Amino acid sequence: MYKIIKAFLKQKTSITGIAVAILFQLVFSVVWMTGYREVNDHFDQLNVVIVNEDQEAGATLAETLVRTLPFQTKAADTTTDAEAMLNEREAQMVVAIPAGFQERLRLPGGEPVSLKFIINESNPTMVKSIMQNIALEITSTINQQVTTAGVEAVLVQAGMPEGQAQAVSAGVSARVAKEIQSLHPVERMSDSMVPLMMVLASFVGSMLFSMNLFQSMQALGAGFSKWAKYSALLLISICTALTVSLVGTSMVMLLGETFNSSFWTVWAFQSLFLFTFILFTMAFVLLFGMGGMLFNIIGLSVQLVTSGALVPAVLLSDTYRGIGQLLPATYAVEGVMNLLFGGEGTGSAIRMLCVIMVISAAVGVLSVAIRREKEELPGISRAVV
Repeated sequence: MYKIIKAFLKQKTSITGIAVAILFQLVFSVVWMTGYREVNDHFDQLNVVIVNEDQEAGATLAETLVRTLPFQTKAADTTTDAEAMLNEREAQMVVAIPAGFQERLRLPGGEPVSLKFIINESNPTMVKSIMQNIALEITSTINQQVTTAGVEAVLVQAGMPEGQAQAVSAGVSARVAKEIQSLHPVERMSDSMVPLMMVLASFVGSMLFSMNLFQSMQALGAGFSKWAKYSALLLISICTALTVSLVGTSMVMLLGETFNSSFWTVWAFQSLFLFTFILFTMAFVLLFGMGGMLFNIIGLSVQLVTSGALVPAVLLSDTYRGIGQLLPATYAVEGVMNLLFGGEGTGSAIRMLCVIMVISAAVGVLSVAIRREKEELPGISRAVV
């Protein structure tokens, strides 16, 4: 057994395998721990839009929400305008104060008055969870601070002693109810994880594809020109992107339930971002050889943090948010969420993917241009001959 283990460890591939396993641990630990470190400190960067339709007393309540909410707040004139902000992911929740809100609270024995909360579920699941909890807190706060005070004032005005008015008002403090509406609802957890799954599977597949095709290109030796080999590589990449995306989109559509776009639209978009991933990962391999896989491993780890599939980018530090804007997974996740669940900005995501694709292709062409014409993997060409 000792001799077998010693023979294994003499092989460069064995040492490389151990080194890669260690490298994954180091890279993911550093990137994820630093990337998510400031998430809790950036919750105040989430945005809530307040719509006041109660012209009588809603302004006071709106001001109270602005002062007390631990988020950035924006005002919108109508619910339609606010929902447009949700669609574009400029905000994470809308709080709508209905017309006649305060007046209905004053009605003795009246039914509970609902505050409307609208949450865009075409987002990481963390957003939905946070905003649902905030809706509960807002409702509870308003019940205690607004409804009780309003009822107490009415009773005092009617001639009831202040102490008795306070006691009575405390007993009717549950007059405000919450009404949570979902914009682009996603019913199943499995569906909500599809953007992450599609991007992760596509990028890891692209890394392995690029590594193996680069080795195949080297193994061809001097029998073909470097430009002929690169042209063939691009053609194979296009066909692979279309085929792999066909399989991926078929499985998503077969197993998923709450998707908004047609099969052909999703297939076309996945083909686009998968081909972009291939060119992106191939650029590093063509430029640095097999050492380029180090950059691809780092790229995988960073994009899982910055893409917005797990945590919204607004919660990340400025550094990671800026890096994410330069990487293709950010726009792949945005487009997949828009197409599968709903939302605006797919055209912008497509344009950015095209820009990254062109830049990656240019780097690949430059790498081939500076590479020597005759380049083989040791031993492979002799074995073929």
